[in-house]
Amino acid sequence: MRKIASLQLVLLILICFILAGCSPKYPHADTLVPVSTHTALPTLTITPINTSTFIATPTLIEATPVNTMTFEEQKDFVKEFLSNSGDCQLPCWWNISPGQTWEYAEKNIQSLGSTLVPVFPGYDPETKVYGTPIILNNVIPNANIYIEEKQGLVYAWHISSDWERENPEKLSRIWKNYSAPKIIKAYGMPDRILLHGRNTNSFNYSRSYYLWLFYDKLGFSISYLSWVPEYFYGAPFFRICSETDTLISIELNIQASKNSLLLDRFDTMLEAIRLGDDIGKGFVIYSLQEVTNLSDDEIYQAYMQEKDPCLAIPSDIWVEK
Repeated sequence: MRKIASLQLVLLILICFILAGCSPKYPHADTLVPVSTHTALPTLTITPINTSTFIATPTLIEATPVNTMTFEEQKDFVKEFLSNSGDCQLPCWWNISPGQTWEYAEKNIQSLGSTLVPVFPGYDPETKVYGTPIILNNVIPNANIYIEEKQGLVYAWHISSDWERENPEKLSRIWKNYSAPKIIKAYGMPDRILLHGRNTNSFNYSRSYYLWLFYDKLGFSISYLSWVPEYFYGAPFFRICSETDTLISIELNIQASKNSLLLDRFDTMLEAIRLGDDIGKGFVIYSLQEVTNLSDDEIYQAYMQEKDPCLAIPSDIWVEK
């Protein structure tokens, strides 16, 4: 019996060692639950911080200020543009051309230290005319400059300037690079040249004439109102001398070259004639070729060869008012 008891004791000890060897050597799984849970929480709290930082970035970019000109810089720009417009050839004005986006025009005007202010509806449907409060009278006498917008695009420019009675020569001097001879030399023979003579006692002058240059294919026109020298009064003819005749007013109308509408519609006199109203019936318009008996080539050559070409015009074109 003692041997059997001893054998059973040995077997019991062996079984205990075997069970001890099979026991796991890592901590109980329950101790991992809180660790894994607390590790995940910080990751979730980081996400909204990153999102907030990303949203704020565009706001800083939009707040970038626009560089603008001072009053003196505006004057310098206007003077320089009239003397040398560089790459901005007609129908471009102040580096803005018809057909460009309105946003582009606004940014350019802002860079000049000014804004665009709506003033009245345009001539054509869906157009609106804007003015700019840039002070020009110290540079351009009695100036009016307007720009038209249509459907988010620049549609037209309208620029005019009148003489000052106390300084009648100033207008010709300021606009010397836009005289008829200079324009014809720069852009070639116009598609049309129109002439109108008139008698009037307004502004203390007697006889005057309108001269229009139309560049329909390029998209601009220029009109000049000038005095006729007194020594031609009563003569059977007078002469148009574009460089030396006293300029009373000048007007430019500019639109996109692909615009099929006539530029005439922007001119008060020509539009009155087209409409056939009472005012328009009092005006008589001639082509320059008709009243001079010169061909297009002869007129062009006269402007090319002469420093101040003077063309003889019969006096019977006058329209009494």
